[in-house]
Amino acid sequence: RRAASRRRRNDKGVILTIGSDCFNNEITPYSYTTVGELHMFVEKVGISEAAIYRNYRNKSAIFSSVVDFVETTLLDLFGKIRDDKTTSPLVHVQQMVNVLLEFVDANPGLCRILLCQDQLMEDLKLRRRMLELLKTLETRIRLEYRAAMESGLLPMHFNEGARAQMVMCFIEGRWFRTMISGFKDKAGGLGPSYTAPFFAYTQV
Repeated sequence: RRAASRRRRNDKGVILTIGSDCFNNEITPYSYTTVGELHMFVEKVGISEAAIYRNYRNKSAIFSSVVDFVETTLLDLFGKIRDDKTTSPLVHVQQMVNVLLEFVDANPGLCRILLCQDQLMEDLKLRRRMLELLKTLETRIRLEYRAAMESGLLPMHFNEGARAQMVMCFIEGRWFRTMISGFKDKAGGLGPSYTAPFFAYTQV
């Protein structure tokens, strides 16, 4: 019984990985409309179509699990950054920006999900979840700017909301540029001069 349970968990993990990897392709995955048509991908790694139905009721459920993965991974990483008391809030902002850029470089196919592209646009519930995640990430960044203000690193008249929104626009722009390049251009790996304005206050 335990072996069967472990096998099911392993099957689900492989299916989830395949569901994520599908987004790395530009055309093929989007020509499929049912889970049954995805079994060709799954059988390449030795999992039957029955394993798909046992773990996911339809293709939307696979994509939902991929969104779960994105949410959990990014929010967990942001949480670890926030809880690190050895670094300042402005360093936290820099680390959060790096996490968001490097996440796409490590998982290029998920860039489409973060930008609500293709299949995700067809599922209103998934699209709303992703938009809510982006708002949450922006809020986490804004709270770090607020903490910097309260600790004297930034003046109290600093507009933390506008700056956090600007940071997210920059990140989403990098994601989009990566996607339209066919993932040839990296989102991260930028020099300090590109991101320095986000981590310090400049009187205008």
